[in-house]
Amino acid sequence: MLQEVVGNESRRGGTMRQVVWAATAAALFFFVANADEVKPIPANTLIRFDESVQLAVDFTSTSSEHVELRANNEAGVTPAGRLSLSYDASRQDVEIVEAYTLKADGRKLPVEPSAIFDQAPQGVGQMILSTREKIVIFPQFSVGDTAVRTVRIITRKPHFPGQFTFSKSFPHAASFNDVQVAVTAPKAMRLYVETHDVEFQKSDDGPNTVYRWHYSAPVPTADDVVAISPLSHRPRFFMSSFKDYGAVGAAYAALTADKIVVTPKIAALADEITKGEGSHLQQAQEIYEWVASHIRYVGIELGQGGFVPHDAEAILTNAYGDCKDHDAILQALLKAKGIAAQSVLINTGNEYTFPTVATLMFNHAITWLPEFKLYVDSTAATAPFGVLPFSEYGQPVVLVDKSNPRASTVPPLQP
Repeated sequence: MLQEVVGNESRRGGTMRQVVWAATAAALFFFVANADEVKPIPANTLIRFDESVQLAVDFTSTSSEHVELRANNEAGVTPAGRLSLSYDASRQDVEIVEAYTLKADGRKLPVEPSAIFDQAPQGVGQMILSTREKIVIFPQFSVGDTAVRTVRIITRKPHFPGQFTFSKSFPHAASFNDVQVAVTAPKAMRLYVETHDVEFQKSDDGPNTVYRWHYSAPVPTADDVVAISPLSHRPRFFMSSFKDYGAVGAAYAALTADKIVVTPKIAALADEITKGEGSHLQQAQEIYEWVASHIRYVGIELGQGGFVPHDAEAILTNAYGDCKDHDAILQALLKAKGIAAQSVLINTGNEYTFPTVATLMFNHAITWLPEFKLYVDSTAATAPFGVLPFSEYGQPVVLVDKSNPRASTVPPLQP
């Protein structure tokens, strides 16, 4: 599994900033229609959202986030009165600095320590995670009240060494009174920014550069029904230290190079599967079918394991793995027979475009066989060789290669 969990860094999915924002936006997205009005009435209004990110020279970061979310009606009480923040405990620390219910009459009711829980996420099925959740229950919360919280997130280790990505988007159907976001980084650090329909400023502050965004849309409008790439129709911004998507591919290649190794055990198995005969295409099909039927898919998200597969031989020994493990063992077996293969980073959702700035939009890994100009996905156990799940056709991808990493596109499904 490829997953950005906390901080913007999510099959089947970044940093805490991304997931915290997702939780806030999800709460805002509930609305009810007034029979006498055409305009939607939002269940919640984001009164205030202030986030300040301090990026260090080693790409670790500290984020302070202050949120004030008001429940406008009964539909908004549940999503606003119970906060769930996901984070990667192997890389990040999260502190609830302050949390209280601001009653409509001005009273402040602090959240007691006993109402803050730290637990494993629920409903993840077979996934194995290092992800944790901070659950905050606001006391005596009702219509007209505001949930106020301040959170500090320390990211001790980025997903990719020496890299940073950050992004936010704003649903048209949500109510945003005031959103202020700032990222402070050393001047020597090159960061690329892409902004759409959000105010943006860049300024110097001594040895640092400060990037600021401001957004406000108190009166929501119903989102247009957009089936393809809905993100590209929303106000949004992206920031990345990656120069382009080729750099993303190169970074992933560096993390996985020592995992895709042909050991004597791997070589012997490749010979056994193919019986040492047949063309490369026949051998590739036999190896694909063996991996699809013998390596059980299990989602694994443990720290940097969100982007790094296990050793090919360890995957073979365990007989299970997630998407990147499937890709790694498949490549190792193919390599043993002299068949070239490359990792492919892909998003299996309905976002069929990438931002210009190279952010981590991926939630899945598949495999490219350049000799046959063929994409394969061995996690789709019932798919014949050369056939992908429908959601993967037409998707932009990053081809991972030491010499020529690059962006590409899976061809659309043919009639």
